Amino acid sequence: MRVGPGITTVAVVLASLPALGQQWSDYINPEYRFRVNFPAEPAEQDAVYVSADGSSHAARAFSSEQDAGRYQVLVVQFPSDIADMAGEFDHAAAPYRQLGEVVYDQAGEYEDIDAYEINVIGPDGRQIYVSFAYHDRRLFIAEGSVGADAFPPIQFQQSLWITDAAGAPINGGRRLGN
Repeated sequence: MRVGPGITTVAVVLASLPALGQQWSDYINPEYRFRVNFPAEPAEQDAVYVSADGSSHAARAFSSEQDAGRYQVLVVQFPSDIADMAGEFDHAAAPYRQLGEVVYDQAGEYEDIDAYEINVIGPDGRQIYVSFAYHDRRLFIAEGSVGADAFPPIQFQQSLWITDAAGAPINGGRRLGN
């Protein structure tokens, strides 16, 4: 039986429909002052973050899952500016260093925003990409974690924008990591 080009096109379009439903979207949260690409609307929950000096701080976690991937932004509100930002980033990154082979571990700055990135490959091949940013007494931790055979979660990790109260990017319209 011979299949015509029209039937082949229809088959390709129908086969791609599930992928169309998995389109990532730009999630904007003016209250917590960030934007990020999530694969689905995130769930929200209260959290507690223990800082490098041992003090506890209220935090809010936003998380979404897709397939074997998990994506989360944790926003921590500090009562005053952090005196030792390098030490706080090192403290925040320390638990990730214990998860496997660290393939990237670097501090940086993006448009006057203190930032840090760490990428880890777990013993089972799981890929964990994390960005940290600090601005206006808020610590942002964006973590993407996917299975060994998945595309690295860099799309999530580097899609974080720090925003003003209206949801507009404060870092020159550039996402962290760009």
